[in-house]
Amino acid sequence: MIETMLHENPGQSENPDKKDADADNAEQVAGFCITVTQEGTRPLLVEVQALVDEAHAPNPRRLCVGLEQNRLAMLLAVLHRHAGVACFDQDVFVNAVGGVRITEPAVDLAVLLSIVSSLKNKLHEKKFKIIIENYNRSRILSEIYAAVSN
Repeated sequence: MIETMLHENPGQSENPDKKDADADNAEQVAGFCITVTQEGTRPLLVEVQALVDEAHAPNPRRLCVGLEQNRLAMLLAVLHRHAGVACFDQDVFVNAVGGVRITEPAVDLAVLLSIVSSLKNKLHEKKFKIIIENYNRSRILSEIYAAVSN
């Protein structure tokens, strides 16, 4: 749950109208993950969205907004090699919501989880937290696949 606060003269108070910011009541769809990244010195919650669909052209499309194109290609290759999840015949679209530019490697797991979630058309567990930096991704890719496949 995301808490919102009102800035008032004597200080801060809780926002009584929470319906806009209550993520627990939002409609959940496959292909997204909320993660923490750093913009300068500030931590920032970023929603990563992925859409994976069957390609209807000989060359599948790979489109990124807020993420480097070559990084997505590398992540898809790692996903195929170490988790056995093939996307070579799929169009893959990845978006970092809000126009945020993601350069931090710690967000790679959220991107991978979003892609697998969209490919399998299954939600990941609400309690599943992505806070591990992605230096040893080959060891935990099978865990991601298992979390979404069940």
